Amino acid sequence: MVTTHSYGQSRDGQKVMVLHIPCTKIVHQGEDVCWAKQDRLTNPDATLVHLLEINAPLDNAHLFAYHYKTGHWPLTKLKFIAELTKVAQAARLEPLQGHRIRIGSMLEYLLQGMPFNIMKVKG
Repeated sequence: MVTTHSYGQSRDGQKVMVLHIPCTKIVHQGEDVCWAKQDRLTNPDATLVHLLEINAPLDNAHLFAYHYKTGHWPLTKLKFIAELTKVAQAARLEPLQGHRIRIGSMLEYLLQGMPFNIMKVKG
């Protein structure tokens, strides 16, 4: 289902995006995911806005739904990996699979100065 989002403030006063996900495969009653704006290519705020502009998901659609033929389809892990592989091959890079994607994003956040204890919470 499409999520709602708002802005809040971290303990240190930084503006953060609060994204409410109404249901996850682990937490069926939903949960909030928070992040701070980043002045880099990996800015999650800009990425979310771009995602919503491109896919224009319906109110009852999955957040990562995409246009396919006559409707919206939820993005599956298989489809995500297939698209990621196409992009990597076009750029002549080795395609990443599953766990290596999470490791790469963790390294990116650490290189940007995110404290390790915050990364541990992010999982």
